[in-house]
Amino acid sequence: MQHLGFLWAVSAVVWGGTLIYVFTLLRRQNQLQAELERLKGAVADWEGVRSGGDASGSR
Repeated sequence: MQHLGFLWAVSAVVWGGTLIYVFTLLRRQNQLQAELERLKGAVADWEGVRSGGDASGSR
């Protein structure tokens, strides 16, 4: 019972670090998802230019 305050403090620090880590991962995932969508659009545009038509591939 003597070190209960220290146990609570360590627990709070660990949970705080875990939450920060999870939010960092979520932000990074959102950034990567946006980059992936941008790259998909760039590839679709490039394929449209390469085929001589629009991005949908119709002629």
